[in-house]
Amino acid sequence: NNSYSFQFQNSSSVILATLMGNGNFGIGTDAPTATLAVTGTASIGGATNKLTISTDGTLTLNGTATVFDDLTGDITRTKTAGTR
Repeated sequence: NNSYSFQFQNSSSVILATLMGNGNFGIGTDAPTATLAVTGTASIGGATNKLTISTDGTLTLNGTATVFDDLTGDITRTKTAGTR
């Protein structure tokens, strides 16, 4: 049910986040169409070790990643679409 929502606004009445009646949560949008919808750049992690998703779809990984507790690697290289 989308008949109601809860919104967070700043002092200029700009909507910062919206929780819809159907459970969708949006950051930077007043009408989230997914469980989590982010309008703008998203950064997940800390100041140094993080995943950044830019508005153009670019994924940037910074820091050291651990996979399955036995494989580690430094992820600092940037890849451009269409390159290897």
